[in-house]
Amino acid sequence: MRKNIKYIMMVGCLAALCTACANASKPAETAVPSTEAETTVATTEETTTVTETEATVTETEAATENAEILVLKKDPDYNAGIMNMPLGMYLSVNDYDGKEQILYCTIKNQTGADAQFGAEYYLQKEVNGEWQDVEAVSGYGWNKMLYMLKDREEMDMSFNLSFFDIKEPGRYKLLRSDCEAEFELIPESAAAEMSSVIGMANPMVETDANGLMETLGLSFNVPEGAEDVSYFILNDKIAEVQFRIPEQEMHVTARTMSANEFEDISGMYYNWTDESDGKVFYNDAKIKHYHDDKKDIQVCLWYDVAPGLMYSVVAEQPDADGFDIQGLAESLCPSVQGNVG
Repeated sequence: MRKNIKYIMMVGCLAALCTACANASKPAETAVPSTEAETTVATTEETTTVTETEATVTETEAATENAEILVLKKDPDYNAGIMNMPLGMYLSVNDYDGKEQILYCTIKNQTGADAQFGAEYYLQKEVNGEWQDVEAVSGYGWNKMLYMLKDREEMDMSFNLSFFDIKEPGRYKLLRSDCEAEFELIPESAAAEMSSVIGMANPMVETDANGLMETLGLSFNVPEGAEDVSYFILNDKIAEVQFRIPEQEMHVTARTMSANEFEDISGMYYNWTDESDGKVFYNDAKIKHYHDDKKDIQVCLWYDVAPGLMYSVVAEQPDADGFDIQGLAESLCPSVQGNVG
């Protein structure tokens, strides 16, 4: 269910890069870059300079017009990434306007509480297997605005990528302070050749415990007393469960998927307060911890080589002092082959 977005704080703006709306797949307004400014020609010398600049711009525009338009790759077999904000805030890519360079997305709140987020975002491109920052024009910025989305609701949001002047096809990643979304852009002619492909698979499908087992053969041991238990299948291959433990004011998200090697499937993106090594049963684990004056977030990641399964468990609570994230991981995601360590 889509609801109108609530603007709960506006301090002023540098320039609008992000337009958010509900009940609309494409917002009517497009942001204007802050680098544009009116120029007053005062002398003949200045007039000559402006003329040369305009000639350069005209040549650039001509080259841009000759370049093939890029479109979003809509391939059901392509993993467009697990697109989410922490603990169940999901950002999915819907479409891309190659002429205007606008990326259209949908945000769905599955956190169990109202969520707040800002407008800031960045862009990266995959180059030789590594993500590299895409430079934007200087002097650009975002509305100093805070958006609020109620629990279990969704809204459409568009991101103006013209400030990054995307001209090359490839895999890109939209980065926010608390989330990221991967997508692939291909030439329009290549998309036409893929016309036999119908749509993109839904990256997030709600199900139940039986659905996880029947579809993926994967399961979780949700503790007694857990509330607001929800199950999801992400990108047709990741099993996820979310729930709350009221007495500890804790929200838990666990994921597992078949994999050939260790990879971070938690969807958590923070400047971690500390990181350490640990054990989950006989498996080496990575423990990450983030703390501020409002919350404690712990992440436990491990790869079970024998069955070829990757796991992640995320716990968020007001204070994690003394909390055993590895113990929760072992109880929630029991070893497929038993504890042999």
